[in-house]
Amino acid sequence: EEYRVVKEQLEEAVEESKSLARQVLQKESTLNDTLNENSRQKDLLSDLERSKGNLERQCKEFSLRILDLEANTRNDGSRGTSRMHERLQEMTAQLEREIRDREDAVQAARKNERNLREIQFQLAEREKQKRISDEEILKIETKMKRMKDKLETMVSFSYPKSLYTEFKLIMSSIV
Repeated sequence: EEYRVVKEQLEEAVEESKSLARQVLQKESTLNDTLNENSRQKDLLSDLERSKGNLERQCKEFSLRILDLEANTRNDGSRGTSRMHERLQEMTAQLEREIRDREDAVQAARKNERNLREIQFQLAEREKQKRISDEEILKIETKMKRMKDKLETMVSFSYPKSLYTEFKLIMSSIV
C-alpha cells in the first residue's frame, strides 16, 4: 500500500516536472520574442532620431532661405515667401510628428524592457521550482528503492524460494 502511494507521488512529481519544463520553454520563447521586439524598437528609435536631425537641419535651412528671400524680394516676393512659409510650417508639423513618434517608440521600448525583466524573473522562479521538484523526485526514488529492497528481504525470508523468484520477477517489471 505504501509502495503504491509512493509510486503515485513519484508519477505526480514527474508530471509536475514535465509541466514546469514546458512552461520554461514557453517563457524562453516569449523572452526571445520580447528581445526581438525590443531590438526592432531600438532600430526604429535610431531611425526616428536620424530623421529628427535631418528635419531640424532642413527647418534651419528653410528659415535661412526665407530670411534671404524676404531680404531680396520686397515687392513681388510675397507669393514666393508665402509658399516658403507654408513649406516651413509643413516641415515643422512633420518634425513635431516625428518627435511624437520617437517618444512613443521610447515608451514602447521601456515597456518591453520591463516585460523582459518580468519574464526573466519568472523564468528564474520556474527553474528554481524545477530544481526543487527534481530533488524531491530523487528523494522519493531513493525511498522507493529502499522500500523495495526491504520488501524483497522480507519476502525472501517469509516464502519458499520458488515464490520468492516469482515475486522478484513481478517487482522487476513494476520498477
